[in-house]
Amino acid sequence: MVEKLGTIRDAFGLSAGSLADILKASRASVYNWLEHELPTERFAQRIDQLYSIAKKWESMNVYHYPPGKLMKQKLGDGPSMQERLRREVLDTGEITMGLEDLLALMRNQREKMDRAKIRSSKAQGDTASQKEILERITGSITSDK
Repeated sequence: MVEKLGTIRDAFGLSAGSLADILKASRASVYNWLEHELPTERFAQRIDQLYSIAKKWESMNVYHYPPGKLMKQKLGDGPSMQERLRREVLDTGEITMGLEDLLALMRNQREKMDRAKIRSSKAQGDTASQKEILERITGSITSDK
C-alpha cells in the first residue's frame, strides 16, 4: 500500500494534504498508511483506483515530471484534474480526457519555457554582438562590468 500511495503522490506531485483530499481521508490517516498501517477496505479500493490512474498518467507523461500546481488548474471547459480525482465516484472517461488535457497544458507550458529560453539566449547573443560592434568602432575592449 505504501508503494501505491507513493506512486500516486509522485506521479501527480501531490502534497500529503492534497493526497488526503483525493483519497477522501484525513492527513493523519494518510501518514499512518505511509507508515505501513493498512487502510480500511473502502480506502484500499480508492487507493487501487487512483493507483491505476497514476500508472496510466506515468505512461502518458512524456515529460517525466509531475504536473504539481497544474493539477489545480481548470482543464478546457471542465474542472481541474484535482477536482476530478476528488469526486466520490471516479469517472474514468472524464479522468482520461482530463489526463489528455493536462498533458496538453504541460506541453504548452513547456513550449512557453522553451521560447523564453530562446529569447533569453538571443538577448545574450545580441548583447555580445553589440559589444563586438562597439569594440570594432572604438578599437577598445569593453568590460563585462
